[in-house]
Amino acid sequence: YRTVDHPGSLKTPYAFVYYGEGLERVARGMHSPTESAALSRTRRRYEEYAGRPWPVLYDGGGRSEERTIGFNVKVHCGHRPRRRPALPHPLGHRVGQGQEDRRGCAVIWTGYREESIAYRRVRWAPGRAGHLDELEDYGMFTGGSIELSSSSELGASGSLSFSGAALPDTSDLVRVYYRFADEEGGAYEEALGTFFAVLSDPTHDMGTVSGSVTLQSVLRVLKKGRCRMPYNVPRYTNAVERAADIAADAGIPTNGPAAPYRVGRGVCFDFGTDWLEVCNSLLSSAGFAPCRPDAMGGVVMAPRGSATQDAPVWTFEDGPLSIMKPEVVLANDAADTANAVHLRYEGEGRTLWASAYNDDPASPASRLARGYEVSVCEKVTELAGATWGEKLSALKEEARARLVRETAGTEYVEWEHPWVPLRPESPVGIEYRGSGLSWLGRVSNMRLSLGGDGLTVKTRAVSQADAGFRATVEGGAW
Repeated sequence: YRTVDHPGSLKTPYAFVYYGEGLERVARGMHSPTESAALSRTRRRYEEYAGRPWPVLYDGGGRSEERTIGFNVKVHCGHRPRRRPALPHPLGHRVGQGQEDRRGCAVIWTGYREESIAYRRVRWAPGRAGHLDELEDYGMFTGGSIELSSSSELGASGSLSFSGAALPDTSDLVRVYYRFADEEGGAYEEALGTFFAVLSDPTHDMGTVSGSVTLQSVLRVLKKGRCRMPYNVPRYTNAVERAADIAADAGIPTNGPAAPYRVGRGVCFDFGTDWLEVCNSLLSSAGFAPCRPDAMGGVVMAPRGSATQDAPVWTFEDGPLSIMKPEVVLANDAADTANAVHLRYEGEGRTLWASAYNDDPASPASRLARGYEVSVCEKVTELAGATWGEKLSALKEEARARLVRETAGTEYVEWEHPWVPLRPESPVGIEYRGSGLSWLGRVSNMRLSLGGDGLTVKTRAVSQADAGFRATVEGGAW
């Protein structure tokens, strides 16, 4: 690229630039000689990057000839930077709040952005775990939406509309990229997700085919595959390593999870059980969260998040640099808060049971305050302890701890904003002083609306308040 510093005016076949006292005016023409644009800037240094659709400042390659096109210069009191394409970045490169891009320029998240969405074809090669090769960009996709969720089974899903001369190749994956260039030349790129595309009722019309595809994360492979015979996990098997091996055998790269936990007794999964259920069950026994997809087409296996609130990775604030829309929705689930937990454990011909109740008269969710029971009932497959007495004590403690988690008041906050580097389970904060709202929580789901030039994000986050109450616990065997 070429950099131009000029003290006065510059005429080119494409643009005319004039620096005035306190105001710089730019007029540019592409195909229409009457097209005009204006720009208020404080800098007098302009950069032209290769690959632009047309230059704004260009010295003619050293030629002395000057040519002028027809244009109108408008005085513009706002601040709208020149168009810049996002520079190429390594796959998955991210620039977070306060970080720098690859050229050492700080990315401005709170200013004007020139956004774009790219849809990249990714070769699906079963049997080559860890090798999802990127191919060309799809040109037929026109927009759609993506849902990222910590509670959905596949973790990420969505849909895309398309229109073109041929159908998209659904034997491969599609990776969606978000890119933006800020007003000072900083560039950012991040993969939003990598998906299988399931074709839905295309329409053929005079050489053009249009329609939509449903997006499903790579966890679809584990969900669609099933045990062709009863699947046995022997006693003392490392649960996390076995779950990672199952994903790798299906052709999905993992994050290399590790944990010392080994199953205390053999487990048998029935014929026809899907592999995602097998993996999640093994991970749960080791204290891990369910499988979730990463943006590059792998599967993440990680321990459950801490019950304590971590420092937010992003705080949304009102004020002159705010990037969130002013409407914030705040709700809670007080009406559905549980006040009783019933657990059962079966093994070696015996059954243990334990129940925990919220009977604290000071708690609005208690059985006494409500006058009825809101229950949670679950089976437990693993218990610590060498004797039945120790196992029963462990089951009672698990019932009490589960009741504390269930009784904690849950608040939901929902708001809209442009893209920032958040994902489900990211700790996040809101400081909405204009409404007296100061809130911390974790992202539960994000809906990304993909337009032709950029995206809008609707984020929902949850927060659990401390549950201070007196619990009644009982248990026994039969």
